[in-house]
Amino acid sequence: MKFSIYLAAAAIALCGCAGSGGTREAAFASGEPWAEIECRASETFIAILPSNPATGYGWTALCPDEVKLLGKKYLPDGGGEKLCGAGGSERFEFAALSKGDCEIKFEYLRPWEKNASPADTKILKVKIN
Repeated sequence: MKFSIYLAAAAIALCGCAGSGGTREAAFASGEPWAEIECRASETFIAILPSNPATGYGWTALCPDEVKLLGKKYLPDGGGEKLCGAGGSERFEFAALSKGDCEIKFEYLRPWEKNASPADTKILKVKIN
C-alpha cells in the first residue's frame, strides 16, 4: 500500500500536475518526439531538452502566439561541472499568455548552417486553461 502511495506521488510530481502553484516542467526524454504540459494563462512553464553544445548543435523554439519565450539556459550534466564534450540539457522558460491549445516546435540546429534540416525536432503540446 505504501509503495502505491509513493508511486502515485512520484507520478504527480513528475507530470507537473500538482496544484502547488509552482512553475510546471516538461522534460523530454532522449528519443521522445513530443511531451505535454498543462498550465493556466499568466503562469510560466519550463521545457527541458537533452543537448550537447560541443557538437555545435543547439535547440531553437518556434513559439505560437499563445506563449512567449522568456529565456533559455544550458545546464551541464554532472551538477554544474563543465566537462569538455559532456552533454547536458537546455532549459526554456515560457509565459502562457492566453487560453487555448497550442504546440511549441523545437529544432536542433547548428546556427551557421543556414539551409540545413534540423538534426532533431520535438513538439511540446501546451494546454492553457
